[in-house]
Amino acid sequence: MAGLWSCLLAVGLLAGLRGALSCVPPPGARNWARGQPATQSSTYPQWGTVYSRAESAVDGDRDGDWRHGSCSHTLAEEEPWWSLDLGASYAISAVVVKNRQECCSGRLQGAQIHVGDCGAHHGKCNPM
Repeated sequence: MAGLWSCLLAVGLLAGLRGALSCVPPPGARNWARGQPATQSSTYPQWGTVYSRAESAVDGDRDGDWRHGSCSHTLAEEEPWWSLDLGASYAISAVVVKNRQECCSGRLQGAQIHVGDCGAHHGKCNPM
């Protein structure tokens, strides 16, 4: 993933309900990611401020325009990563990632999602 940029608008980790996966969470699903501690490999500066921080992906703001400070964003770098700590183990049934909408959606091309309890190598030791 050479030169990949990481830009996430919203991440949702849903647990407890089994069923067909779709882009719409099932009724009653809880988003375990919202408000949890997040980190990323770097932070892209936005006009002298730090709107692109990792926490922006899980703060509940689903505005699709990065310029409004609603997205997580890294610098262009080798193997960028974004990580979330839920603080406990959960049976995750779905992962929902919402990409930015005003431009540049291809920057997530090649991104991988790993879910599990292994924190080594920013979670790469977990299955995809």
